[in-house]
Amino acid sequence: MSANDQPPKAVLELSQKLQENATKLKMLDGQKRALETDIRRAVITAHHLNEVKDDTVTYRSVGKAYMRVERAEILENLETAVKAWDTEAKACKGNMDRLVKVQEGLVKELQEVK
Repeated sequence: MSANDQPPKAVLELSQKLQENATKLKMLDGQKRALETDIRRAVITAHHLNEVKDDTVTYRSVGKAYMRVERAEILENLETAVKAWDTEAKACKGNMDRLVKVQEGLVKELQEVK
């Protein structure tokens, strides 16, 4: 490709923005999937804990150690975590929707410039 055949600066800038936007989308998608996995894991754990008798001794891992914790406290912590993760997942979804619209706009603009 000679110097005269190079694409205009606007095309290069739009292509770069498109690539950056796609990278952000992938990152947000990964975060959202990780949060959804954590939510599912917490729900399954809570389900199994509900099947255990109230007087059963339960432990919570703290690093490499285990601390004795009441079953109700574990369930409460799981519920709190699920709510927080759900809020974060919804925020990721909202950001992803916004980035998809930006992506579509960039594609249209790039097609117009070419």
